[in-house]
Amino acid sequence: MTASPAPTPSAREVSITKTFVATVVPQLPAEHRLSLSDSVDDHLPGLARGAGNDGRRNTLRAPLRHTSGLYDVTSDTGGTIPLTPFQSVRIAVTHPPTGLSRFAYSNTDYVLLGLVVEQITGRSYPAEAERRVITPLGLTHTSSPGARASLPLPHGRTYTAYGADVTALDPRVAGAAGELVSW
Repeated sequence: MTASPAPTPSAREVSITKTFVATVVPQLPAEHRLSLSDSVDDHLPGLARGAGNDGRRNTLRAPLRHTSGLYDVTSDTGGTIPLTPFQSVRIAVTHPPTGLSRFAYSNTDYVLLGLVVEQITGRSYPAEAERRVITPLGLTHTSSPGARASLPLPHGRTYTAYGADVTALDPRVAGAAGELVSW
């Protein structure tokens, strides 16, 4: 008798989500829906402005490369407070830029790109990631859970760098910067 394989534990894929968004965004210029040279303001007018931030000066390449200068909103929220993408960007732009054209890892960059995907396609970034990446690659156990905080069983525990258990975290805290789960 052969033993059944142990079920694969589920896990939050967190920042791997950025890879999916960074795959979707460059497909849009090929479809003539945007240019990576477009300013952020071309697609989200006025959203990325404040405290020295100016979406008119940042092209869409900047958040893809983490060179937009947008403050990482998770520095304020600890990555545990569910915010809408618009709330995340609005909080980020209350802080001065972290240095335009220099690499500065920022979850806000990918939250912003998720909003651009939604604006351009009329569909949520998870729907576009599923249609363009997850389904074609046959990743049948990868998804964006929306507001569902529980993970499919079995699963391990997830902890912050400070030791707080965030296994049952509302995945919307990360949005396009880290919402995916796999099992």
